[in-house]
Amino acid sequence: IYTPAMLSIYDLLVHGVSNHVAWRCPTPRITDLYRANLSADHLEAGVGTGYFLDKTADARVSRLVLLDINRHCLERAARRLARFKPELYQVDLLAPLRMPSHPLRLARFGDVVRRHPSRDQYRNQWSRSGP
Repeated sequence: IYTPAMLSIYDLLVHGVSNHVAWRCPTPRITDLYRANLSADHLEAGVGTGYFLDKTADARVSRLVLLDINRHCLERAARRLARFKPELYQVDLLAPLRMPSHPLRLARFGDVVRRHPSRDQYRNQWSRSGP
């Protein structure tokens, strides 16, 4: 679903409409939360287009690591955030991660499970687990 064509309208659909209507969390509020929680070493999983990092990241960010299963999202976010020289990892976040073991101070997992291609499989497993 996250093709280059879709990503060209992603910000409008997600940050202009969906955040407000579907999630009832206005984009400016999310932007404020991002700004307040940035760290020098930041890992972003489920990068979308890099919208929030583009709007909030500043000189505090000395290392930026981007993780996503979709190469189009990684490429789009990397272009947008090129000034930070991000490290890119195309990974399935539901599988074991193999990354350099440099410590990171903050990890943000965006709408990862909601957008994961196998979400229905995992949702079914989660709904069956429990007491």
